[in-house]
Amino acid sequence: MTNNFQILLFARFMAGLFGTAYGVIATTTIASLSSNKNVGRNIALLISGASAALMIGIPLCRILIEYFSWQMIYLVLVILMGGGLLAYTILLPESKTNTVKIDLNKEWKLLTTPKVWSIILASFIVFVGYGAFYTYLTPYLIELFPQIEPYTSGILVFVGACALIGNSIGGYICDRIGFARALLYGTELQILVGFLIFITQNMVVNILYVFLWMITGWFIGLQLNIGINVVSQKRSNFIVSLSGSIIQFSQAVGSSISAIVINQFGMSMIIFISMITSLLCVIFCLLQTIQKQAAIITSENI
Repeated sequence: MTNNFQILLFARFMAGLFGTAYGVIATTTIASLSSNKNVGRNIALLISGASAALMIGIPLCRILIEYFSWQMIYLVLVILMGGGLLAYTILLPESKTNTVKIDLNKEWKLLTTPKVWSIILASFIVFVGYGAFYTYLTPYLIELFPQIEPYTSGILVFVGACALIGNSIGGYICDRIGFARALLYGTELQILVGFLIFITQNMVVNILYVFLWMITGWFIGLQLNIGINVVSQKRSNFIVSLSGSIIQFSQAVGSSISAIVINQFGMSMIIFISMITSLLCVIFCLLQTIQKQAAIITSENI
């Protein structure tokens, strides 16, 4: 409720800090409480809920701010979060992550296993491309099609819907073919969609391809989120939080690369960053598959 900028800035930092911590704990808790058969669906539901909240929350806040101060809106949010915390305390069963003490030596050994670091590396590669294009999505659309500027708010709502769709489809497919194969197919599709975005000049078709790119982006992100939980045995908050930090850093890297590309080659070229990172991820996934098959053949011959 403060009017002091420094205190407000500190409060915003703390909200972001604990909000990120909540995301990690929520994901590992859901993974821990889920069986391998439905872990994809359950994590997808968690992330889809967050996407749905963004779809509803942003337009709702635009309406409420006309009638209430931002301090009053924040007060209501604090009350709602307090109610959620109380509900978690009463209703949420104890998960495996709550019964295991953090052992940094074990966590470090787990981090250096090929399965874990390969997921983290794949996350870094993929989210460089995602951050490169998504950060400049609105300026990209406006520069190519200036006539859509009055409708950007509505377009962003549809972008949120694409996140919801991508998560839902991703969870369904992951539970049936596994996160590794789903990740490979998703990145292959994103390369194709990126190319279609680049060559398409029609406004409506281009926007539809952008929506499809968003769907595949969240589809891929879900596979990486599920993957890091599965390979860390669904109980390591440290590994999952490290992966989340890498993702945030990689998006910042992607945004910086985009700024350079825009300055040198123009806004329309930033989609190539996503295409290149998706191609790198496809190559990486194929190499991992070849190594696994080679290891199986070697073990059978011994």
